[in-house]
Amino acid sequence: MSFLKNLKTTDIVNYKKGILPFGATEQHGPFLPLGTDSIIMQGILEKIHHLDKDILILPNIEITCSQEHSGFKGTLWVSEKTLENYLKDIITSISDSLSQIYLLTTHGGNVSVLSNFAKNYPMYAGVDIFYINTEVAQIDDFLVNELNGPIDEHAGNLEISTVYHLQQNLVKLPTKDYPKEIIDMDWTRPVIEQSKSGIIDNHPEWKVSKELGEKFVNITAKYIVETINNS
Repeated sequence: MSFLKNLKTTDIVNYKKGILPFGATEQHGPFLPLGTDSIIMQGILEKIHHLDKDILILPNIEITCSQEHSGFKGTLWVSEKTLENYLKDIITSISDSLSQIYLLTTHGGNVSVLSNFAKNYPMYAGVDIFYINTEVAQIDDFLVNELNGPIDEHAGNLEISTVYHLQQNLVKLPTKDYPKEIIDMDWTRPVIEQSKSGIIDNHPEWKVSKELGEKFVNITAKYIVETINNS
């Protein structure tokens, strides 16, 4: 097993590279659970484990930088500074076991903290730090082609499809006539001021399927494993 929480302390000597994953607990509109980002992250991690058992997978951090979703009930968040300090402590605590840590997130609100941390601390506590950006043409172009239109920014076609694939029982599918609106999203402002439903998806249609969700998980996990092994 490559999930840290499932290992015995004597097993850790076999690993050099590890993933530190970040999800979120925040509103995802009327069709998805608050844990959507964390559920999607776990699905990707399970696929990574299937592809490469030599990568140690640390526990998924589920309360992160989601302050932009304040005002929607159930959203939990910490400040960027809190997350940075927490990150430092986690890396320090595992520094006697790993030589490389790869920061990974499924929540856009964490990107600046994680990418800047890797930039500012290419080595921390004796550990080489990398940030894996999954918003890349290799994945985005594939999704735009599959959707025949834009990818949702939050709680729309792709995220609904992915959670529908991973945990169908937690999803309520939108009806074809459920209204969609075009939103020129400004992520520096609260989401609730721009989308009362919490959905930001500028695709003109609802295009939800388990197949889309499964393809997204597979292509993303494959990209992450290749990135780690080529670094």
